[in-house]
Amino acid sequence: MARTLDARLQDILDAIEGIRQTLAGHSFESFAATWHLQKATERGLEIISEASRHIPAETKLMMANVPWTEIAGIGNVLRHDYQRVEALIIWNIVETHLAHLEEAAREIQNISLRPPSP
Repeated sequence: MARTLDARLQDILDAIEGIRQTLAGHSFESFAATWHLQKATERGLEIISEASRHIPAETKLMMANVPWTEIAGIGNVLRHDYQRVEALIIWNIVETHLAHLEEAAREIQNISLRPPSP
């Protein structure tokens, strides 16, 4: 059975929250020095990437300021080019982009849950 748009958005939101909880209280230095923190964060980003691939193009157009192509692309890098992944890049993604993505996902959820206009 195909997953709904709301389920995909919830996957994104759950992964963002999981990353936040994982990194709570950690500095970049502790993140960079701790294998399991890096891998848990990378897995969260993979989930976000995969879920983003299943959001319809017309929905993505509503949030054109979200870098959907890059979000989808980070999953490929993490899966296939993992040796190139640097802790600072992952940290910067988390620190710089996740809040904006969370806001966009919540806004899309709100739009999709509204009843159609008469």
